[in-house]
Amino acid sequence: MNDHADNHAVERDLLDRYRAKRERALHDLADAQTRAERYGLAVQGLEAVLGIDDGTDDQEPVASPNPANPTINDGGTNDGPRGAAAVERFLSEHPGQGFSAPELAEGLLKRGWINPDVKDPVSTTRAAANRLRRNDDAYVFVGGRYSHAPSSNRPGMSGPNPFVLIEEGGET
Repeated sequence: MNDHADNHAVERDLLDRYRAKRERALHDLADAQTRAERYGLAVQGLEAVLGIDDGTDDQEPVASPNPANPTINDGGTNDGPRGAAAVERFLSEHPGQGFSAPELAEGLLKRGWINPDVKDPVSTTRAAANRLRRNDDAYVFVGGRYSHAPSSNRPGMSGPNPFVLIEEGGET
C-alpha cells in the first residue's frame, strides 16, 4: 500500500508541475499574440502611409462553418454582393467619401453583406477592398481610407504629380 501512496504522490507532484508549466506557456502565448497583433497594426499602418501593398491581404478568409451564413467572399446564396463586389457597391454609393477598413466592414455588416459570425470581418473586408483597388483605379486607398474616386477627383490626377519635387528653377 505504501508503494501505491508513493506513486500517487509522484503523479500528483507531476500533475501540479505540468499544470504550472501549462499556465506559464498559455501566459507566454497570450503575450506573444498581443505583441504580434501590435506589430501587425504597426506594419499595416506603415504600409498604408507608404502606399505599399505586399499582397498578404490576398489570402482568402476561412469559410464560415455555417453554409446558411456565407462569409464575405464565398459566393453564398445571399442576394447581396460579396467580396470586392460588395466593397465596390458600397464605395460607389459614397463617391469621394473615405472609409477605414473597420468603418467599411461595419457598413457591409449592416447591409448583411458579411456573415456576422466571420472570425475577423475587418481583415476580410480589407482583403476584398485591396483586391478591388488593384483591379480598378477608381478605387483608392489614401490616408488609411478606401474610397471611390473618379479620375477627375483622384489625388495627383490633375495638375502636376504631387510626388515630383520641383526645383526652384521650375524644373524637375
